[in-house]
Amino acid sequence: GFGREHAFAVLSTVVDALAHVPEGPGLDPLPCRLLTLLSICVSAAGAALRHPPGVYQGLVRVRLMSVVAVNANTEDPERLAASLSLARRVFAVLRGEAAGSVEVLMARIALVIGEGRRSSAALKEVVLEALGEMCVVPGVLQELYVNFDCNLQSPNLFQKIVLFLSKSALPISPPLSSHNVRALEALLRALQTLSCDGLPPLDAAASPVGARPGGGASRSLELSAQKLTKRRLETAADHFNRSPGKGTSFLQSVGLASDPVTAGELAWFLREAEGLDKTVVGDFLGERDELNLEVLKTYADRMDFTGFQIDDALRYFLSTFRLPGESQKIDRITEAFAVRYFAQCKEVGYDVFHSSDAVHILTFSIIMLNTDLHNPQNKKRMTLEEFVRNNRGINEDKAAKKSEDLPRELLTAIYHNIQTNEIRLNDSASPADKGPRPAESWEKEMQGAARSHRDYVRWEDATGLEGEMFAGVWGPVLAGALAAAESAWTMQQLRLPMQALDAAASLAARHSLSAPLDHLLSHLVDLTTIPSTPPAAVHTIAETLGSSPKAQSSLAALAKIAREYGDVVREGWGPIVSVVVVLHTAGLLSIHPDAPKPAPAPARRSVGSDWQWLAGWGEGTKDDREHTAEAEGRGLVEECGIGSVLQDTQYLAPDALSSLAQSLASCTASEQHPTLPLLVLATVSVANRDRVEAVWGVLCERVEQAVSEGHAWDPPVATSVEAVASLSLRAVRVPAIAAEVPRMLQMLANVHEQHLGGIAGGVARHVHDLLA
Repeated sequence: GFGREHAFAVLSTVVDALAHVPEGPGLDPLPCRLLTLLSICVSAAGAALRHPPGVYQGLVRVRLMSVVAVNANTEDPERLAASLSLARRVFAVLRGEAAGSVEVLMARIALVIGEGRRSSAALKEVVLEALGEMCVVPGVLQELYVNFDCNLQSPNLFQKIVLFLSKSALPISPPLSSHNVRALEALLRALQTLSCDGLPPLDAAASPVGARPGGGASRSLELSAQKLTKRRLETAADHFNRSPGKGTSFLQSVGLASDPVTAGELAWFLREAEGLDKTVVGDFLGERDELNLEVLKTYADRMDFTGFQIDDALRYFLSTFRLPGESQKIDRITEAFAVRYFAQCKEVGYDVFHSSDAVHILTFSIIMLNTDLHNPQNKKRMTLEEFVRNNRGINEDKAAKKSEDLPRELLTAIYHNIQTNEIRLNDSASPADKGPRPAESWEKEMQGAARSHRDYVRWEDATGLEGEMFAGVWGPVLAGALAAAESAWTMQQLRLPMQALDAAASLAARHSLSAPLDHLLSHLVDLTTIPSTPPAAVHTIAETLGSSPKAQSSLAALAKIAREYGDVVREGWGPIVSVVVVLHTAGLLSIHPDAPKPAPAPARRSVGSDWQWLAGWGEGTKDDREHTAEAEGRGLVEECGIGSVLQDTQYLAPDALSSLAQSLASCTASEQHPTLPLLVLATVSVANRDRVEAVWGVLCERVEQAVSEGHAWDPPVATSVEAVASLSLRAVRVPAIAAEVPRMLQMLANVHEQHLGGIAGGVARHVHDLLA
């Protein structure tokens, strides 16, 4: 049989073959076949890839993932799909051990391709499909969040993925494209995954190396605190980009910096904060003020260049900020780099350099070489011999009073590295526009990634963060799904956007997030077009509903949120109330038995017989279609249950009830029935008499306004005055509102005796019920 050494040999052989695939006609399928073969090998090996740790993991995490990165940078959709599929399999097996590699592949390759202006539609769809397949795996998004978004040293990978999917769902113009559909499918899978409880680990049979043991609720609290710090750093970065002084002041205001601020605190901020403008950072580090010089030294001292050749160390150092153009600033920055690099060389016994001055001079020489070799306007490039000659005698040892040449092999290696892989000093191009990177640079990046994320947190060890996750992304999620719904024309096209909106509403309600629900309701109301219907055309609402799939879906979604998630709704009650009032005015539902009845619809003007022969219509064809649509619209209003929303309020949460009362009080009714919302408010108040404090203030203010403005004594006004009189006995027992009762009784005393007589019986009944 085959042992571990044979399996290692097979895997290593396939990786080497993939790394050296020649380019040429007829060879295009070969990389895809090798990538597929590697996927099979990884799946077959499973947990065995972790043992022994140093052997397989070095092969998989560095060599294999490097060739995956190289092959993912392709114009071939099939090759990209095979690369991303292999990366997902590696992550499923190694998880924490492969987290750094996944960060590189997702954040710097897949998402860059997906967002690239030059990327083909086929490549973008491959990325969307790969993300959709990843989102459907239970726990994967949660683990990305806790290990990247909650980690100060990592990008917000979960957030970036969701933002990309949301943006991709936005249609350029109706109808939805296949690109939009794939994005919506992936977005829906992500939302559904966040709704799952008790998620199993990605590989339940394996115990990943580097995974932190359980921490439960305490671990979740720790991660939430880390995420809060990260958000504050991002806000501080935004301030710092506009003014370093404002950024520093913000850090002090949230307790992330002392007053006065120290160099260590600012260096930490410049290293950890995401979203900093690299140009601003470079200018700040290059200033000659005492604090800036201390920050620069501390910033450089916190860099770890162990094991890096000098050009790689310089590349890493300059990747964190943009080198200023002023020569004095460049000199100060490169000197700080040279001092740090030389100190670490001494620590590990690397004695090639005799002093930090030698490192400083060579650093300048490397920057000049980089500019010379990659300046498109430079027609005569520096040769290797010229580079070697320019650096003769720079390795000076002042103590020994001697100067030496640096090893030629070192200078040769530096020259070839810079020649094949430019150090981008003033890089404003997007990653997608930079072209392919050499394989050597990906291998070095994967080596760095392999050392990261050793403290990996499994999702089952830090549960309960889905609400926090959704709270950070609901804005773009709703924007993408709503825009897709707006551009959909048919019920089939509406299916995915409405499913995504339904999943988002469910998540928001589950985690008591009112803002997403309120935002969603305000836009769903617009999609129904009901509140925007002119008063003279309200009789056509049923017909419009019956003939518009978009209006039908939006009304059904709005009614579901109001019925099932009403406890969480706050400002969203306003749109709900406006729809119900207009539907009552249109005669499609009844708010209250005493509510004014809608005016009869004007007679429909049919197509006259004088014109039918010109139009070529059969008698009654158009009217039949309109009647069918009207019947469907009426059926939808009854079926969705929107009419019962304001009648069953006894079980609403107190805050939601107060918000509903405020919405009813501020609702603008039709000119024909200006007091209709007041009637509903009175009815809701009486129905919730056991918690009168939630509605008393709003009811009294609205009734006072109606009476003082001299509204006609119609049933709504009579019912509302009756409600105030009846609830006064209950209100006087509640200390928080008891002081308002005498004023309201005085208002009742000013009502005409004839009107009071009409409501006396009702008041008596309510008082009896209150005392019972």
